[in-house]
Amino acid sequence: MKKVFTIYKGFLIGAFSFFILLAIPQKAVAQSDLMLYNFRGVAQSSLLNPATRSQTRFSLGIFSNETSFHNTGFSAHDLMARGSNLNDNLTNILSNIGDRDFIRANNETHLMFTSFHISPRSQISFGTKLSTLNHLTLPVNLLRLIQGNDQEGFRNEEVQFGNFGFDFSTIFSYHLGLSVGINERLNIGVRGYRHHGLYNVSVNRDENDVRVFFGEDQWRSSTNFLARTSMAAGPIDRTVASEITYDSIRQNENIGYSLDLGFNYKLSDKWSISGSILGLGYINYTYGLREYAAEGDFDFDGIEVDLNSETGRLTVNTGEIIDTLRSAFNIGVRDGESYRRNLPTQVFVGAEYEITKRHRFNYVTRYTRWSDKNYFDFNVRYVFAPTRFFHTMASISSIQGKMYGGGAGVQFYLPGIQIFVMADIMSKSIYIDQIQGAFVNVGLNMAFWERTKKKKDDQEEIIENENQNL
Repeated sequence: MKKVFTIYKGFLIGAFSFFILLAIPQKAVAQSDLMLYNFRGVAQSSLLNPATRSQTRFSLGIFSNETSFHNTGFSAHDLMARGSNLNDNLTNILSNIGDRDFIRANNETHLMFTSFHISPRSQISFGTKLSTLNHLTLPVNLLRLIQGNDQEGFRNEEVQFGNFGFDFSTIFSYHLGLSVGINERLNIGVRGYRHHGLYNVSVNRDENDVRVFFGEDQWRSSTNFLARTSMAAGPIDRTVASEITYDSIRQNENIGYSLDLGFNYKLSDKWSISGSILGLGYINYTYGLREYAAEGDFDFDGIEVDLNSETGRLTVNTGEIIDTLRSAFNIGVRDGESYRRNLPTQVFVGAEYEITKRHRFNYVTRYTRWSDKNYFDFNVRYVFAPTRFFHTMASISSIQGKMYGGGAGVQFYLPGIQIFVMADIMSKSIYIDQIQGAFVNVGLNMAFWERTKKKKDDQEEIIENENQNL
């Protein structure tokens, strides 16, 4: 056996993987996006702005699901373009990644949604949904250290690689919303939620600090790291996972509440503005708790390896590496204390210009704060509505000002049934390997329109067309 001391990529990759995997189960479970906002032909648009009053007098959601994935740092093409050098690609990627870049994968299934008018200006909606939210900010400094070709350049340097955070959650929610027309121009709305946190693994970026000084003969790590989990277990500790049953999920006490607020205001016959604030609330996690903590200082002087004198190859025991990592970063597993997670608050601001009853343009921008960083997205779309029963749209979106893409959507009505489909793709080109994000929303509703309202609109449209012809 020989004691070796070197900075090599495998060890550092293992360190990063260890931190990520210690609290994430083997089966990962996957926020609303911009295209549905103010799309009044679909009743579920009130979920993005509770003041939005649907054009249908009654809607019963039979099925609705939306899935999104975004990676603002790089695409598969950036990493593995044909004929390129992987190391050069990694260097280019890491030189462009910032501390706001993230990987996000979310899914939201509406198990039930009902909306109906209670007066000519008011609407009630309620339902349940299951949300899986995964958000990871990239550990830029650690990734650059892993990729660095000149490993000796890190000698006698202190590197901080705790500048990352992640939040993986599964949440079951009940909600009740009310939209009220104050007058012909102004609508306001509110929606209340009760949440059950089924699963959570979280690390706050502004709460962890991991520093390593790479000396000539010894590494010194200074760590202050805490991963909180509820109803979850990773590959390091399986005891909590074995305790999770249907009854334990049904009886869990991870309860939270939140409010959504919104308004719509008609400035003129052509222009209207709107806004909403979603997710003003929290979840208290008190059930199935486990914490993974790394605290204090540690001196690391190498790992034991077998050196084959004939081939010159090193043989490393993986189990010893894991044990070494646990010791090097003082990783401890303990019963957790209850903790509160604020929900990701989103602020939407929108505007609409109605050219005619059949043609309009919409703009919406979204502000989100996650961990200690602010994020801004926007969407511009054209909507064509030749009849009340058929709407289609084309849109352009941006995520964080770094990813741009186009999308399309449609809703159409069969007797008693409404179908809607929306999709948005973020890509640098038409090639699939350059995709950095996608959003898909599909749904099936039982829906009915106001007949008298339809006739009135048709008459108004005929008069408007006649006036335009004059």
